[in-house]
Amino acid sequence: MGDSSDFDILNFTRTRISPQRLALALRLSRAYCGRKIRAVRVSVALVGEARMQRLNRRWRGVDKPTDVLAFPAAPDFNTPRQERIAGEIVIAVPVARRQAREHGVTLEIELVRLAVHGFLHLAGFDHEKSKRTAQAMTNAQQHIMELLLIQRHGAASTHRGH
Repeated sequence: MGDSSDFDILNFTRTRISPQRLALALRLSRAYCGRKIRAVRVSVALVGEARMQRLNRRWRGVDKPTDVLAFPAAPDFNTPRQERIAGEIVIAVPVARRQAREHGVTLEIELVRLAVHGFLHLAGFDHEKSKRTAQAMTNAQQHIMELLLIQRHGAASTHRGH
């Protein structure tokens, strides 16, 4: 449990991405969440704006693209090999690209942030319930992003994630 084969990263765009960086972000997210999420497998789909808009319209009733959607698997859903599935995270790459420019970060950092955000939703965090739950999710996301920066740059790094 815990290697990159636990994560299916499907890129439906022409944008080149590092699946290893996304897998690391998901592993750290799963470690952070501990008992909140016991499922093993997570799928991440990188999609274009039109596909994301269709998904957002169908599942949230909002007829515009969003940056990330998370679809938790049914609690009793297992694969034929009896692996527990956490769910799927869908990220709109064009939206992530715009947000990266707005935040002054690379596309890779923004994709990682969105993967972490989506994973936290799969683990039960919900920033739309209340200010308290929104703050808990923000704190978790910032902590995981800081862990990723330490992993990438060593313990001397003081840069904070977005």
